[in-house]
Amino acid sequence: MRDAALAIDLGGTKLLVGLVDPNGRVLARQRIATPPGGPEAVARAIRVLARSLRADAGAAGATISGAGVAVAGPTDHERGVVYHPPNLAGWGRETSFGPLLARELEETVQIENDANAAALGEAWVGAGRGVPDLVYITVSTGIGGGLILGGRLHRGANGTAGEIGHVVVDPDGPQCHCGNRGCLEVFASGTALARQAREAVGRGAPTSLQALAAHPNEITAAAVARAARDGDALAAGLYREAGTRIGVALGNLVALLNPKMIIVGGGVSSAGDLLFHPLRAAMRARVYPRQALEVVVAPAALGEDVGIIGAAALVHLGSADRAAGPT
Repeated sequence: MRDAALAIDLGGTKLLVGLVDPNGRVLARQRIATPPGGPEAVARAIRVLARSLRADAGAAGATISGAGVAVAGPTDHERGVVYHPPNLAGWGRETSFGPLLARELEETVQIENDANAAALGEAWVGAGRGVPDLVYITVSTGIGGGLILGGRLHRGANGTAGEIGHVVVDPDGPQCHCGNRGCLEVFASGTALARQAREAVGRGAPTSLQALAAHPNEITAAAVARAARDGDALAAGLYREAGTRIGVALGNLVALLNPKMIIVGGGVSSAGDLLFHPLRAAMRARVYPRQALEVVVAPAALGEDVGIIGAAALVHLGSADRAAGPT
């Protein structure tokens, strides 16, 4: 009889719950909008989805061996605490969500920041399988990251290591929601790309995106990517600048950590070479030649399942300290 992890990917808009086997294969999944009403409402919704998935697991001859949660917000992995998650309405500054969910599910629950969980998943069965030293970066609505060093997930002194979105790339740049100025996230996230495109349209800049001027909410990072692929010079320039900014930040991490691989995920990375070409060029221009030669920059492999696979890794690996390594 196979063991399956109950894996939960909890974000500001979606709640994805799945069953994942010890080889990282997703056996079943259910997705709903994240319930309003705070952590208690979310825990109840997970319990309902888990009940259905447990029935599926029993029919397939599998047993649940524990639950893992990837959540969009700072966490204390040891205590199961989520700190002031920016996109979860009704959550307080400090929520003991692990113990709350454990009571609802009657299972052992492990909590991890979503970017750390994604790094763990990619190191376990994704693009970084068998690579003991890697950096994972997700470029989406915001920018986050996770570090696998010496085959272990590196959380730092209080669980906040890997926050590459808040590396300052221009101290005189725009203010970030974190309070600093010039963070990478304000230049190169999906939110930033959309904002920059709207500003350009508002100035009357020549661009095919002017066709969306009457519907500014439709000027998204995906729309900018489409325009760039179609030859729009302004849109291509925005992606080139974003890739360059990310490359500068990653060059600093390469100089400091000397990883073997950098894995880039998130919705903005789906633009492909529009982002990756300037990113690689900027990174390699700013590190020692030997470091530039060794490091591999690769797209993430796990797609939308990266959160539940990373959450399952918390269960199946026994300890996130044994995240990755030669296989």
